[in-house]
Amino acid sequence: MDVDSLVTNVICAVRTMSAGSNVEEIRSATNWLNEFQQSDMAVAVAEKILNNDSFPAAWIFAATTIRTKLLKNFQRASSESYSVFFDSLAALLIKFYAMRIKPVVATLSSAIAVLHIRVQDWKDPVLDLSSKLVTGNQHLLFLSVLSTYAEELSNDRLRVGICRRQELKQAMHLQMNNVMQCVTSIFATSGTEAECLAAQHCALQCLSHLIGPIFPPNEVIQYPLFGKILEILKDKSADAAVHECAAECASNFLLEIADMQYKPSFSLQHYKHIILELFELLPMLSSAVTEKDERKIQSYVKLFVELSESCITTMITEADPDIGKKPVTLMLDMFTFKDYQLILKTFSFWYLLSEAVYKMNDHCRIEEEIYKYVSELMNLCRYDEDTVSRYFLYAHLFRHVCSIL
Repeated sequence: MDVDSLVTNVICAVRTMSAGSNVEEIRSATNWLNEFQQSDMAVAVAEKILNNDSFPAAWIFAATTIRTKLLKNFQRASSESYSVFFDSLAALLIKFYAMRIKPVVATLSSAIAVLHIRVQDWKDPVLDLSSKLVTGNQHLLFLSVLSTYAEELSNDRLRVGICRRQELKQAMHLQMNNVMQCVTSIFATSGTEAECLAAQHCALQCLSHLIGPIFPPNEVIQYPLFGKILEILKDKSADAAVHECAAECASNFLLEIADMQYKPSFSLQHYKHIILELFELLPMLSSAVTEKDERKIQSYVKLFVELSESCITTMITEADPDIGKKPVTLMLDMFTFKDYQLILKTFSFWYLLSEAVYKMNDHCRIEEEIYKYVSELMNLCRYDEDTVSRYFLYAHLFRHVCSIL
């Protein structure tokens, strides 16, 4: 069967699968499409569907087909032959980005990232992607694809060796200054409120994927943009989506510090001024709880857990007067909200703390706080305090987890 005939059949099958009413026809169409995705002509047909006028479901299926092929059935070839395919995908991405069809944009971004990672001759992700995507006003698209690229580098389903992954991470790190300039420029975009928020969201989302696995924390904090992140976290009126990305940047920054703290050469002093600023954000969580802003509540709790975990070794071994017992008192403050779900999120901190205390064989400095923690757990586990029936399931789960401690 030729490409044009297959295009027609695929579109009909997708229409049946997505909008049909007959169960047998839907099942038959789904099975046929699954078989089609395994065929040798799948990519050529998918490309043609994306280049033609069709409907969103068909475009999404076509983009998914290309990504799946690249992920699972990648055929090695010269970089020259794949360059034409790369150009085609980039052109399609720009087209659907202009059409604002987000599922297709996201899937094509992933396909481009996977293709670049798998072609061994391609060495510079930042330069290669920017040369195709930074045309006119496409900087937002470039950062969006760069975010996806960083995600795919950590994708376990992608059959690429650790040496190739490290090679590309190092190449991106070498371009750090250029990327940070682009991110900072996008963050400062002027325009309507909606345009500014979209730019800030895109910039911070990209940065959140780069901090840690690619950009070291000690280098990131040298850029003024990190100060802007702290300002957003202190702003009660910050846009929820932008705030979430800012919190993710800070969380990934802290997560990397938490991993580094067990290295003999590590010192928290380089980051202490930022750590202390983050400890002052508890009133912001209280405000979010009062306003029932669930999105910000989750962001702050995740941030505070990462913050406390990043200071465990310093708190126990160095007795830093500025850090003091802030990590444990911050986690104990979570009990004041009487929320099972929030307190459950702090358990990872107490697990890590108990391991550290056991290794150091010294719990005297935080003995009082540990007793208070156990006392608070016992109080929350009492059945007679569950006066609201809708919290019963959370309470039951909470008691089960506590029993494991």
